[in-house]
Amino acid sequence: MLKVLPKSAANWKPYKTAVVGVSLNSRNHVGPAFAGLMDWVGKNFESCIIDLSDTLHRYNLVNDGHSAEEAHRLARLHGDSWLRDHDLIIGSVPIPTSVIRWDYWLSHPDFQGNFESFKNASLTQPDFRDALIEDIHHFNLRRNITPGAVPESQFQNSMDYLLEELAAHAILYTQTPCAVVYPGKDHESFKLARDGKIRNVPAGHLNSCFTRMIVYSFGQENIPVPLPQTANQNRAA
Repeated sequence: MLKVLPKSAANWKPYKTAVVGVSLNSRNHVGPAFAGLMDWVGKNFESCIIDLSDTLHRYNLVNDGHSAEEAHRLARLHGDSWLRDHDLIIGSVPIPTSVIRWDYWLSHPDFQGNFESFKNASLTQPDFRDALIEDIHHFNLRRNITPGAVPESQFQNSMDYLLEELAAHAILYTQTPCAVVYPGKDHESFKLARDGKIRNVPAGHLNSCFTRMIVYSFGQENIPVPLPQTANQNRAA
């Protein structure tokens, strides 16, 4: 198990529930790093929701050349595999812990309306659109993709990824005020939502705070493990 601790502020302390976002293909969310994260959560909250954004990852797979149907199927299988691999860790958490997979949000009655609200905001509010573009830019840099070399279809998939994530999490945070616990940086677009700076969209993000976690190596508490930043929350596609 690796030691995982908050980077700084204790803004999470007023919340009873932690939401742990899990991004597929992230070393921050597997094995010892995930075990350390859940160990900290289990000691500091009364309940936990694991937000498994498995089929949200389909946008990345489409960008890699898969059809929409095949991308959804592969992402779902990847989520199945992640759950099998981490069943014992999840079962050992000493507080009530549930897992919500991404297809749940896609079938939620409020999802489509939320998505359209955020999409309209992205087209009519320049500050929000600029934040989305910045999030996409940073994601592409982490994947060594030259900014000017991104096809329009891939850019739109990345934009839809973020809008879908915002729409789904607006439902989650409306239902459950929480501290979002994530080993990586928050998105600029999500910061705007949490600060109430996006007009005419669901207000669920106001019920959440973001807590950035740092993964440390064994016996070296002041030396963070050099794990890569990832897309979700989850992070941007």
